[in-house]
Amino acid sequence: MLANLRKAAGYTQEGFVREFAACARRLGEDAGVSVRQLRRWEKPNPPLPHPGQQRVLEALLGVPLEEMGFTVPPTRHAGPSSTSRPGIARRAFLADLGGVAAASILPESRRVGMSDVHALRARIDGLYQIDHGSGGGTALTQGYTILAEVERCLAEGRAIEPVALRLQAMTAELRCHIGWFAHDAQRPGEARICILEAMATSRMIGDTNLEIRGLATMCLLGIDQHRGWEARSAAAAAREIATTHAGPRVKMVLALRQSSAALASQDPAASRRAMSEAISLRDKAASETDPPRWVRFADPVELDYATGMHYLRTGQPSAAVPFLRAAVDGLAASYARNTALYRARLANVLLMVGEVDEACRMMTQVLDDAQSLTSERLTARVATFEEKARSMDSSHTKEFLVLAGARRRQS
Repeated sequence: MLANLRKAAGYTQEGFVREFAACARRLGEDAGVSVRQLRRWEKPNPPLPHPGQQRVLEALLGVPLEEMGFTVPPTRHAGPSSTSRPGIARRAFLADLGGVAAASILPESRRVGMSDVHALRARIDGLYQIDHGSGGGTALTQGYTILAEVERCLAEGRAIEPVALRLQAMTAELRCHIGWFAHDAQRPGEARICILEAMATSRMIGDTNLEIRGLATMCLLGIDQHRGWEARSAAAAAREIATTHAGPRVKMVLALRQSSAALASQDPAASRRAMSEAISLRDKAASETDPPRWVRFADPVELDYATGMHYLRTGQPSAAVPFLRAAVDGLAASYARNTALYRARLANVLLMVGEVDEACRMMTQVLDDAQSLTSERLTARVATFEEKARSMDSSHTKEFLVLAGARRRQS
């Protein structure tokens, strides 16, 4: 039984021993196992692990020790816990009254173990690729589908506490994802609800990384909805938590958020200070080996783009152009949505400073890219460009508008 659980979780015997040691360190348990001992555990009638090993095994595989094939004395039983706690109380109540027949009609819940967690984790990680490659509209549907499955595991499945906590963290992470996707799809009310729920869950389970991420997205929502005070409060709260609970990459992203929030509040001096802090963190952020997944996009490209936006929002569009160009040129090919967004921003600024020919060529490229993207933010930037182009008496803008109209009719 243990061998089957190990293989289902994707571990070789050697890999399991390494992960066992890492899990023991995380739990603060003085427990270890060798490959030889693991082989003995995987044979019929295995020797019983000591209590510290039991706690690590149960945390690692997500099932009670007795379900791994061990004969466990009553004093060592983890007990069949359920993530649907009212269900447990109801069953206990009926059993206490002798209502065994009544209890038997309740649906049997299935065991949710660490192999299920790993499978869900792979699907959640895949949302990053969908978002970067196709945009928030496509990723939003996928995010809701996975969230429903995780919540079903929590509501209907049986799991020991380490697995239940992982699943709860997944609901918060998925709501962070969905909030971001809804932001990209220009659905701010939906985004706000998801982010607030994610932050509430992250606070309950003590996941500071998710709480910081939620606040960072709330900052963006505040900016988009012209709530500068809210954007600044969210950024400041996130930075306060990050002081002791985050690495340099997260701190750099939060400094950039704070800079944008300050500009939304008409405070360019505070924006410059925050930008300076972000730049000072650049080298440390670049050398960080394992930053949280949600900030791995942040590199010198983001600093270039943020610098360009600072100049643009402080009324210096010509100074913004070289930084926005550098950001467009520096984005990796896997960031298709962001590349299109950055090009659309640059095209609008080029139009603003009189570089009409280059602006129209840039936006034509955006139209080509937009065929495979579902991002309402991108649609809005293209619409802004078309509106400006209609007010100009230029052969370049007229040609572009004809092309844009033809593309719309095709779609």
